[in-house]
Amino acid sequence: EVLARLDVREVARPIMRRLATDLGETALLMVPLSHAAVCIENVEGTYPIRPRSISIGEQMPYNAGAMPLALLAFLSDEDQERLLASPLPKFAPGTLCDPAHLRARCKQIHATGVSYSQGEVVPGTAAIASPVFRSGDSPLVASIGVTGLTERIVGFDDAIRAAARELTSRLGGDPARVPADQGRNDDAER
Repeated sequence: EVLARLDVREVARPIMRRLATDLGETALLMVPLSHAAVCIENVEGTYPIRPRSISIGEQMPYNAGAMPLALLAFLSDEDQERLLASPLPKFAPGTLCDPAHLRARCKQIHATGVSYSQGEVVPGTAAIASPVFRSGDSPLVASIGVTGLTERIVGFDDAIRAAARELTSRLGGDPARVPADQGRNDDAER
């Protein structure tokens, strides 16, 4: 299990460096644990002013932020319900703590392949992420995305989906598992 996660990190690094360079924002890679998502890689963006990002090894509950929500949306129904029945911590005024709202968000993320958060962890910041899969019995392996100041995290949906598909493919998974845009303008809905 640990070696598999290190492999994901190694394979993801060049994709994350490209995201950080092309988008200017900090790229993050998180993997699911039984109780939270944990950051296993962090590549700083190129903007001179960047919000504090999640550190390697830092855990986030599944109800807070784009990367954990991208994972929650693709966990089994049983795991989702177990997590939503546990206490849901609030980090900022925008943190999602209502299980019904979280279920609706998971359904949207599952349909679009993109998780977007704004002010859920730190006011004034936003993030966008997509799930990453590999072959095997439990194919959900990670979420990949970027975080930065809210006004800059716009129009990244296609780039994030493409990065998730590329990483999924490199890990031996089916890139079609990352849902495509359903003909909606996700940025307009935010």
